[in-house]
Amino acid sequence: MDPCYYNTGKLTRESDVYAFGVVLFEVLSGRKAVDRSFDDEEQWSLAGWAQEQIKQGKGKVDRIIDPRLMGQISKKCLKEFASLAGHCLHTQPKNRPTMTEVVMKLKSILSQELKSKSDNSVIDEEGFIKKLRSIFKGKVNAAATGTKSALIQLDAANRKNTNQNTSKS
Repeated sequence: MDPCYYNTGKLTRESDVYAFGVVLFEVLSGRKAVDRSFDDEEQWSLAGWAQEQIKQGKGKVDRIIDPRLMGQISKKCLKEFASLAGHCLHTQPKNRPTMTEVVMKLKSILSQELKSKSDNSVIDEEGFIKKLRSIFKGKVNAAATGTKSALIQLDAANRKNTNQNTSKS
C-alpha cells in the first residue's frame, strides 16, 4: 500500500503509480504483494523486500526475478522492469514517475526486447504485447486503476505504431 495513502487516506495518481510498481514486482517475482508464509517478517511485504534487494546492489536484483521468466524476456530487460518498479515505489510521491513516463519507459524496454529478439528469432510488437498481457493477466485487478490505464495506453501506442508502420509500407 502506498505509504502516503496509509497516512492520508487519499488516493492520488501517485498512488496508482505506486500500485503499478507493486503489480510489476508481483509479475517479476511471482510473489504476492503480501505473503505471510515467510518466516522473516521483513519479507512479508513484497514492495519493501524488493526495494531492499535493489538497494543492496546489482547481484541482489536477480533474487527478485522469477526463474520462470528467465529465457522468455532478456535479463537486461527484466532488470530494467525491476528498476522501473523500484522508481514507482519511491517513498516521496513527487519523485515517482507519472503513468505517462511509466508507459514511455515500458515502450523503451519493449523496443530493446524486440531489437534483441530480432537478432535471435522472429517476434513482432503485437506478439510481445500479447506476451506481456498474458504475464499481467490476473494481476491487473489486484492493483489500482493506474495499472489498467497503463496497459490500455501501451496497447494504444502499439496500435498507433503498427498503423504508422503499415501506412509506410
